[in-house]
Amino acid sequence: MWGTLTLVIPLSVAAQQVVVVDDTHLQTGHPGGPNPPIYKVSASTTIALDARTYKFKISDELAGKPINSVQVIAGKTLQYSATWNEKERVTMLSSATLHANPGTPAFTGFPSGQRVVIAIGNLDGRSFNVVWVGLVDVN
Repeated sequence: MWGTLTLVIPLSVAAQQVVVVDDTHLQTGHPGGPNPPIYKVSASTTIALDARTYKFKISDELAGKPINSVQVIAGKTLQYSATWNEKERVTMLSSATLHANPGTPAFTGFPSGQRVVIAIGNLDGRSFNVVWVGLVDVN
């Protein structure tokens, strides 16, 4: 007998702009090919970065190292870091989670007209190794 399937999405994810990590938007590995599409979101104080359905491709040099960081570059000079939780695989990018890198003011949101680079990878001291990177245009 067929029943009803109910999908429960946490309010914290449903109420925000969402970037779903996928290969289509991956900005690496396309030499000489067409440019991958860019995510488009509305201006917001928070973006949910969701990789729950994505399988990261780990290079040999990163084998055994944790995926533990999200790096966000907004505009040309603003750089922020957040912790990536590989068990949850969803990170809310907001003033509560994004920490300003040296020389960058505190995070206040994603304003209209901004292009943002979002990268997920391994942060080991000052070395960041990317496993996924995407571009986001804020409308």
